[in-house]
Amino acid sequence: MKEEEKEAAPKAAPKLKKQFLDLKRAQFICLFMSMIKMDPEDIRSSIEQCDDSNFTVDNLISFTKLVPTPDEIESLRPFKTATPEDRAELGDAEKFLLAIMDIPRLKSRIQLLIFRRTFSQSISRLKLDVDKAGRGIFKMKNSLKLHAILQMVLVLGNTLNAGTYAGNCKGFTLDSLLKMKDCRSPNKENYSLLHYLVSFLSENDPRVLNLSDDLDGILHGDQEHIGAISDELNILKESLAILQIELAESSREGNDEYLAVLRDLNGMVETEINSISDQVENIRQEQKDLLTFYAADKGLDIIGLAWRFSIELKALRQQYKQQEAEQKITQRNRGRTDIKSRGRTVMQTDSRDTLLINISSMG
Repeated sequence: MKEEEKEAAPKAAPKLKKQFLDLKRAQFICLFMSMIKMDPEDIRSSIEQCDDSNFTVDNLISFTKLVPTPDEIESLRPFKTATPEDRAELGDAEKFLLAIMDIPRLKSRIQLLIFRRTFSQSISRLKLDVDKAGRGIFKMKNSLKLHAILQMVLVLGNTLNAGTYAGNCKGFTLDSLLKMKDCRSPNKENYSLLHYLVSFLSENDPRVLNLSDDLDGILHGDQEHIGAISDELNILKESLAILQIELAESSREGNDEYLAVLRDLNGMVETEINSISDQVENIRQEQKDLLTFYAADKGLDIIGLAWRFSIELKALRQQYKQQEAEQKITQRNRGRTDIKSRGRTVMQTDSRDTLLINISSMG
């Protein structure tokens, strides 16, 4: 029986996708798309309509890194007019870039979405920082305990310097406070002027030694924190500038829906930033007034200096209390020893007297 064998026709090899991106960037884009679970055209529509409801802030931050480069746009441009079949040959990452690459000022739009989502939190945090700074400066300026200590230090300084050119001073610079621990006794090597101050105040006015409690929170008003507040405000102002540029560009394009969103955002942001700018300027002025109040040089961080001094006082006050407690224990133990000694003497005398009485009775 003759049997004819038919050769199976070879399977056509799968058509390779056209990929223009390097592997790392393509993987990053595909990872982004898998996180937001949206088609490229839906992503484009959301950006054009200023709709960020399907994105987290982290998504949007990642999105700013996916904006097509000029070279990528040039490579993908022919596919804008290509047939659906030809577009289907593109890889997923390339399809994503193709869908979004002609959105005007894409990166600015994404940045504005981030700005809109984070502005309320940023402005609230900034207002809180400004409030803390104001309270810190107020505490530093109006601390009665600090004023009392400064007066006492002036008296000590004039007493030590009596009869010299440095005696009878009307005041001193605040950085002198941190130098007190270096002014040591010629008789006791580890005993400084700061030790004497703590000892004197402990006996005469111990309440002022709780200076650190009185100055709690003042560091929010120091130069470093005021500088950080200014930096944060400048970041918000830069974002507002981007918003206003985008608003001007969109006005020429006539995208009414997008334009309405931008106008509402601009009105709210501009009002808030103008208000907080005035508050920050007031804080800067209060900081300058504080330097004038304490007759301090412009570059001197008197708030940080006062806080460090208060911590030194607190540490020495604790040492002083510990020494007092140890002395009391020593005195109490010594007293008990004396009582026991006297007790033994009394017992010995009583025993001797009893013995004599017994002997007399026997006679």
